[in-house]
Amino acid sequence: MKVRGGIALTIVFSVHFSAVVFAQKVTFRKRNATLSEVFKTIKERTGYSFVWSSVTVNEYKLQNIEFNNAPLKEVLDQCLKNLPFRYEIQDKMVVIKDKVNQPQNTNPLLKGQIKVKGQIADPLGAPLSRATVRVLGSNRTVLTSSDGYFSLDKIDSGTNLLISFLSYKELTVSAKEDLGIITLSDSSGQLGEIVILSTGYQQLKKNQLTGAASYLKGADLVMTGNSSLEQMLQGRIPGLEILNNSGQVGRKETVKVRGVSTLLGNQEPVWVVDGIIQEDPLPFKSPEINQFNQTSSNEETLKNYIGGAVSGINPFDIEDITVLKDAASTAIYGVKAANGVIVINTKKGRIDRPVTVNYSTNFFLQEKPGYSGLNMMNSKERIDVSREIWNRGLASKWPLDDIGYSGLLKQFLLKEKSFDEFNSGVKQLETTNTNWFDVLFKTSLSQSHNISMSGGSNRNTYYGSFGYLNRNGEAKGNDMTTYMANVNITSYVSSKLSVSLRLSANRSRTSGFFGVDPYEYARTTSRVLQPYNTDGSLSYYKKEGYNFNMLNEIANTGNNVTKTDFNSVVSLAYTFSKGFQIESVLGMGYSDTHAASYASAVTNRISVRRRFEYGQFNSNSIQYKSSPLPVGGEQATVEDDNSNYTWRNGLSYGTVFNDKHALSALFGFELRSNHHNGLSKTIFGYMPEQGGITANPPATILDGTGQISKNDIYSYGFKFDKLDRTANYVSYYLNGTYTYDSKYVFSLSLRGDASNRFGGDTRTWFNPIWAIGGKWITDNISFRASYGLQGNVAENYGPNLILSIPEGTAAYSSVTGEPILKISSLPYADLRWEKTKTVNLGLDLNLIRNRVTGSFDYYNKNGKDIVIQRIMPYENGALSMPTNGGSLNNHGFEAMINIIPVMSKEINWSIALNGARNFNKVTSKLQPDPTWNDARSGNYFVQGYPVSAFWVFDLKGLDHQSGSPLYNIPTTAENPSVKVDAAAYMKYAGNLYADFTAGLNNTFNYKRFTFSMNLYASLGGRKLLAPLFTQEIVGTVPNEYNNLSNTLNNRWRKPGDEMLTNIPSLPSKQLQYVRLPEGITVSPYTMYNFSSVRVVNASYLRINNMSFYYSLPEKIARTVFSKKINIGYTLSNLYTFRNKGFNGVDAEVLSGNQPLPPTYIFNLSAVF
Repeated sequence: MKVRGGIALTIVFSVHFSAVVFAQKVTFRKRNATLSEVFKTIKERTGYSFVWSSVTVNEYKLQNIEFNNAPLKEVLDQCLKNLPFRYEIQDKMVVIKDKVNQPQNTNPLLKGQIKVKGQIADPLGAPLSRATVRVLGSNRTVLTSSDGYFSLDKIDSGTNLLISFLSYKELTVSAKEDLGIITLSDSSGQLGEIVILSTGYQQLKKNQLTGAASYLKGADLVMTGNSSLEQMLQGRIPGLEILNNSGQVGRKETVKVRGVSTLLGNQEPVWVVDGIIQEDPLPFKSPEINQFNQTSSNEETLKNYIGGAVSGINPFDIEDITVLKDAASTAIYGVKAANGVIVINTKKGRIDRPVTVNYSTNFFLQEKPGYSGLNMMNSKERIDVSREIWNRGLASKWPLDDIGYSGLLKQFLLKEKSFDEFNSGVKQLETTNTNWFDVLFKTSLSQSHNISMSGGSNRNTYYGSFGYLNRNGEAKGNDMTTYMANVNITSYVSSKLSVSLRLSANRSRTSGFFGVDPYEYARTTSRVLQPYNTDGSLSYYKKEGYNFNMLNEIANTGNNVTKTDFNSVVSLAYTFSKGFQIESVLGMGYSDTHAASYASAVTNRISVRRRFEYGQFNSNSIQYKSSPLPVGGEQATVEDDNSNYTWRNGLSYGTVFNDKHALSALFGFELRSNHHNGLSKTIFGYMPEQGGITANPPATILDGTGQISKNDIYSYGFKFDKLDRTANYVSYYLNGTYTYDSKYVFSLSLRGDASNRFGGDTRTWFNPIWAIGGKWITDNISFRASYGLQGNVAENYGPNLILSIPEGTAAYSSVTGEPILKISSLPYADLRWEKTKTVNLGLDLNLIRNRVTGSFDYYNKNGKDIVIQRIMPYENGALSMPTNGGSLNNHGFEAMINIIPVMSKEINWSIALNGARNFNKVTSKLQPDPTWNDARSGNYFVQGYPVSAFWVFDLKGLDHQSGSPLYNIPTTAENPSVKVDAAAYMKYAGNLYADFTAGLNNTFNYKRFTFSMNLYASLGGRKLLAPLFTQEIVGTVPNEYNNLSNTLNNRWRKPGDEMLTNIPSLPSKQLQYVRLPEGITVSPYTMYNFSSVRVVNASYLRINNMSFYYSLPEKIARTVFSKKINIGYTLSNLYTFRNKGFNGVDAEVLSGNQPLPPTYIFNLSAVF
């Protein structure tokens, strides 16, 4: 009975004690407090003491806790939730103990130690480089690798790891062998766009970046297989302008970032792949990209097909692309980055991932061009022109042609045909309407195939790919075949050391044209003519006095480019101490380029040089002995071996202290070398039909009087241009970023370069390129500001004296017979790199929980020490030399907004809109005195005008009597400057480059269906229409083989028509040339081609592509052992809205060039 009473008393006491404990009420609020601080506060509120033995209690912090009159037990349960502690209450004491999950081994040898590994990623799945992983209860800390991976040896199972990264919430996880992917969440709740940007030197969260940069995932590119990487980027990034120069296969695009920062140097941005600068396959020469309607040299024609720095990159291997624009983001690249930097990261494998195989194939059909919209004359209209020429007595002094209307008329006048036969023949010609586009072009079918394999074990990751592309152009004889291979391997040797290796190779062969342009020929050749005779043989006509047939020219000329690239990147990263990492990167590249164009002996081109038809005379004839090239044809070659390396060693440090201060720093040095060993030459006597052997032209020939004279073509065989160039750089670099409370960011970048491309003044070596930047992050908007220098080296110029051998007989002294050397470039010891001071102001916004994001940037770039050509006195031996004497300004704005109107489980719709406006002008007075040809080309730089400004002749009207064009040209008395400056007597026409560019990208997903559309707009800018009067007819009436624009249907025909039209009459044999103020004479019809009435607004809006994709159900995919199968259909270059004045000509490509074709692509991709 006493026992029962004791038990009852104990129960009553326990119940009473528990009630007292539960009755204890606690009220307090803490932010970012340690457990010990929380326990102290509870003691003050309740009187309960706390004791604990674990040394890890102070390792834990509670971010935001708040209790209002809550029971003590509830408070303790909430504070210790998900922590490795439990509690017991003894009287007025709370004892904190470690949780006991399993029996503890007293023998340390039997303790469960494991190796822990995992990967840290952001909420979007992107790996977080240099995240901190700390073993609680010890001082052990590791940083994640560039791919977000980490590993720790000899860790007790169940030990807690604290994972942290700037601007993300700290996360505690319990140790086990494979933690998989650990996702951190954003701690700030500000600007929810979580993007890791690569600068090529380091990876930064976008919130840490104070400069201007744009980011694009590789998956967001429309991989059609037939487009180059540059074309895929068009309209995707604000401030990045892509210009397509031609629709021919293999032709190089022009790329610009924020306008033009140099006049004579390379105007394109630096391309960086996996941290290594990519070099152009051929050394750069002064820009000629603005020139239009001009004949290129053999070398320049070849270079058009060689491609750029990233032409060998397989777009399917791209993980992401970052475009760096201002000084704060590009300063670390020093004197290479005034034109911007485009950074590409390629795909890599992942730890502990099974083997994944991806296969993708594309088949694309491209439409051939046609006459639609070109406004060219049909046969009847062209016969009418020939009839007028004869009836009005405009015929030239040359005999009548043997073809077309003139051929029939000649036969009638010679009484070889009757009048009825003549009329019948004319009527037949009027209905001929040969479609030269059908003759020279085809609807082409091309294909691409890409396969990749990736995966990884617990220590190694791998990614490998192979790509094949066969592009058949619409022009017969224009095609390209490319093979691409890539391997990327990373090995985690230990928890501190990782080694990466990337190997890539590609080989391409492009076939094009030499001396002929099928598109230009089809557009400008009379449709009265026919390619074949009635018996099926080729039909020839006389051109420059010798037989010509376009099919024969294409069959016996060619332009073949073969390019092979090898690249390798080896990197070692070693983490030591706390927060320190040292990295060494060695990148090496080699490219071999061989370009050859040729014309055989049976072509019209060679007949003109030979001075008689092929096989017409034997070796004993006077004509043969008088010929400069009696045997063989012509071959032009460009060969170049490029070898380059980059060796970079850097020390980085990153830490977070007091939970509010984050610091990251990078310091290192770099060695870089780029060497070109090349040769450009033209040889005569080349015989491709005999295996490519060469028969040297004769050293002497008979002149017109029968006397022996030197043969200029013979001396050409000894002429070649060396393309050798070496650019060496030694550099140091420094970058630091400080962040306070995840709200305020400050950055500093510094780099110094020394190079053999600078002058001999060592005081300019290592002059720093620097930039500072700041950022203020609020809940929905962040503000950025940066200021600094950007640099550029015009590598096509150097400080040394350069000599050259003149062409032809000028290579030897007529007195001594000794070789003559000519000064090509005077020495300039003070040559310096070009400097651009850049200010950038920007803001980023995030609204409605990431449903609306965007950015806006304003920039102002002032360039000085710009390399220009300065006129020199004759006694110096050269007419000009490169000096640092120019300056220019670029300023403008960029805007981008991304909207997600609908986001649900089954339906997603996103809209991305971007736009950019650039203003640029030359701000210094330059010396060269231009001719009219310079002024109209877009390469004449005038103070106060845009870089690509051009001038035209001011059309006054048409002559009353002849209908020939008249112009407003000031005399020297009216304006003395006209004698030395063509721009003074010509009229400013505008800027070749667009004033504003914009892109619209629209993506809609419904269940398994995806639809996307990309539009690109280019607004403003001016261009000249294709010549109305070709070079052959500016001084005389058209030849019978010349087709004409039907604009000439409205031409002047009789006095008084000048009041009704501004289209001149047909040229006549009485044509009077115009003498310009500088003393030269020019045909008024040539001037008309470059007159004010031929200038049109170059604005256009293009539907770049529309894509439809469908993902097959998994059940169907599994039947072929696949995890996922997608099928798709894409329409590319679907339609372009443009100024009606272009008359069907592509408004984007250079005037008269082949347009971009509409393309239809079928895609199939599968994952295994």
